[in-house]
Amino acid sequence: SYLGLSGANWGTVNIGYQYTNLYELATLSGYNIGSEGNAGAYTSHLHGFGYAGGTRANGFTYISPNFSGFTVRAQYGAIGAAKETSVATTAGATTAETTGRRYGLMGQYANGPLSAALAYTNVRATNFGGGNNGSRSGNLTQLGASYDFGVAKLAGTYNNGKDGGTAATTTSSKYRAYQLGVSVPFGAVVPFISFGRASTQADGAVARSLDVSQQQVGVRYSLSKRTTAYAFYGQTKDNAATVANGLAYKDSKTVIGLMHSF
Repeated sequence: SYLGLSGANWGTVNIGYQYTNLYELATLSGYNIGSEGNAGAYTSHLHGFGYAGGTRANGFTYISPNFSGFTVRAQYGAIGAAKETSVATTAGATTAETTGRRYGLMGQYANGPLSAALAYTNVRATNFGGGNNGSRSGNLTQLGASYDFGVAKLAGTYNNGKDGGTAATTTSSKYRAYQLGVSVPFGAVVPFISFGRASTQADGAVARSLDVSQQQVGVRYSLSKRTTAYAFYGQTKDNAATVANGLAYKDSKTVIGLMHSF
């Protein structure tokens, strides 16, 4: 929940618990054609969120007026939705949770069939990753775009970031990910397909600690203006070379459902 104040000439200011720029670009802006919660789509466009602030957090957001399709979103606030208290241990000591600050800037252009956005988020955390790990910093740059050709819509995202260490070590890691998707409407029936890759590699390491490939295929069917049926199939594989058998995990899911808007 949050409170906001807006004016036609100067824009909007929100304060409280709200979506971050990270999530606005990755999911809410329409650059992910697949189903976020299903296997085969979420990792490749949300990769790097864990250390860069996550999907929601307390803070301030300023949204500029729309200048011929162009808007700016500036944010400042807590690092994420994690607890900002210390936890007592059985030995009587305390373990501090991650605390810190986050700021982000996103510019988006949406006019006609074209929509594109560029966002940058920076975090500075104390006890980064929990425990007593000292101060850490990190950043994530995101690019998203979509174009509606009428007969088909093409969309995708790209993430590139770096953390300052997520355990009791100064070793940092680089995060890279991309996902692409296309949907082709046939009246009320809209089939789609998407694929993506995501990787994590520690500085100085030869092998990747995460090397994910994803694919998803599905269809949406509009039964009415407010009711949509859907069916998805997705698969996620982690082929990280650091794993002895060459495959960290494999996840496949089929989802069938019905959505109604009241």
